[in-house]
Amino acid sequence: MPGQPQAAPSGETQQVMIEAVGALHTRAASLAHTPAGMRVSQAVGDRLEQCRRLLRDPWDGRYGQTRSSCSWKGAAQGQAARLAAAVRLASEILQADGEQALRRVLDWQPRPVPCLPVLRDLTADHFLLSETHEPGDFVGGGRGAGTPEVTGLIDFHAARVDSPACDLARLLGSWHAGLPSQEAIDQAVAWYHPQASCGVTLTQDPRQLAALIGFFAATGVVLGLDNWFRWLLEDDRQFPDGEAVLARVETHLGALAAAFRRLATMPALV
Repeated sequence: MPGQPQAAPSGETQQVMIEAVGALHTRAASLAHTPAGMRVSQAVGDRLEQCRRLLRDPWDGRYGQTRSSCSWKGAAQGQAARLAAAVRLASEILQADGEQALRRVLDWQPRPVPCLPVLRDLTADHFLLSETHEPGDFVGGGRGAGTPEVTGLIDFHAARVDSPACDLARLLGSWHAGLPSQEAIDQAVAWYHPQASCGVTLTQDPRQLAALIGFFAATGVVLGLDNWFRWLLEDDRQFPDGEAVLARVETHLGALAAAFRRLATMPALV
């Protein structure tokens, strides 16, 4: 497919990308073998269960032996020490701010929400954009010259039936260091909602959708860090670019305290 990803798109390009998500969901919702419907989001249940495990077995218990370095196989000089520092700081933040927030989240009772085929791993890297208007561009046609067009979406390996909020939260997180502001969430919902409801029998309440996006974004920061620690220190997964791995870990770490504060105060609408 033609086009290239944009890691930091402009506001107008972000709108084009959100509209592309809505167009994709609109079409996916009509697939006969995976019909859209009301159900409890599997992603919500999965995340609540991982939050429960984190409370039961926190990072300091799993990795408290970490001192100046970690047993990170294949780490270059200094990388293991940076990972060890991240584990220690994350443990301190979890103890200070996180445990109460996680307990509050675990008191929620998830309710059925509109669900349809979604990708679940929809980051800015997975959009292909071109500034040349071509016949068959996925979305964006009709705007002025120079406005990027979405020419393709890639990486469908995690796709399943779930809430559209999964895709929107993942995309917004890739633009906003993991944790988009409420303003950014509300703007995305305003761009997305009319597209996604066109031709779909389900209606998505904007407030509920925004609340779900906020939940997925905040838990994505916390549980994303939990996943990286497990992959590196328990599962011994190997990654070709250690600096890229540390950048992801440190991005999650930088947003961790704010993510816990958001979980401690957000309305229980999921």
